[in-house]
Amino acid sequence: MTKENNPIRNNRGLIIFLALIITCLSVAVFSLSNKLRHSEELVRQKGETIKQHEDNLAQQRTQIDTRTEELSSLKESYVEMMAKNDSLGLSKGELELKVAELDRQIASLSMRSQLSESENANLKQLIAKFEKDLNAKNEQIARLIRNRDSLQAMSEQMASIQGELTEKMRELEKRVEKASVLEAKDLEILGVDAKGRETDRKVFRSRKLSKVKVNFQLAKNASAVKGNKTFFLRVIDDQNAVLIDANDGGVFLDANNKEALYSTKTRINFKNEKENVSFLFNKGGEYHEGIYRVEIFAEGYKIGSGSFEVK
Repeated sequence: MTKENNPIRNNRGLIIFLALIITCLSVAVFSLSNKLRHSEELVRQKGETIKQHEDNLAQQRTQIDTRTEELSSLKESYVEMMAKNDSLGLSKGELELKVAELDRQIASLSMRSQLSESENANLKQLIAKFEKDLNAKNEQIARLIRNRDSLQAMSEQMASIQGELTEKMRELEKRVEKASVLEAKDLEILGVDAKGRETDRKVFRSRKLSKVKVNFQLAKNASAVKGNKTFFLRVIDDQNAVLIDANDGGVFLDANNKEALYSTKTRINFKNEKENVSFLFNKGGEYHEGIYRVEIFAEGYKIGSGSFEVK
């Protein structure tokens, strides 16, 4: 058998060739497997880096949002304080500057995507400074409000006391006024005929009665004020009508500040010396039969009265 035709030798070469191929494939597979593991590790590390970056960004955003909310809350507090200052009549210029500064800080944060540690620390210090200032001003305003309320309560109390005193003064004035009311004593009613003759009869004849004369004396009164005083005479018929002297009658105000008709009036200088006062009433016509009342008023009060009859 020749060398070329040896089957065993040929098979051994094939086996060696296949072994080499398998070895190369194993090396290639191992190398590829390592590369895959390395790629997976790079991808994992890359993912962790991205996640860490995203977490940092989220943390930065949270810090910015937190600082923005704190600054906005401070701004609202300062705006509320400005309204309180208005109600108390205080200046709000300093508060407006604080609000403007807070607006600038809020606007600056809105354009930021991240904060450094030093920037975040500086903002915290600034916010703490604003909070301290705000607390001090709130305490000041609270004191002012308490003082205002206390003064208002005192004012209301004083007004109440003043009202009570005013009412008591009015009552006292009324008592003094009533005490000072004059009194007409010894009232005398005379009939006067056309010839001027006087008669003191209780019953007058209509055809002879031309005028009515009324005399009285003022009683002493230590409370009465001296000076000029006006006295009003009212002659009232049986129909309750006030007779008026065409030349001297009119209207006066009584003690209740109501208008009342008078027949005639006279004026004297009162000296509190038991002065005599006299009226002469001219009706200007005949008196019909009936009973007539006579009333005398001074300073709004009725100080005397009487009556006469005409037949």
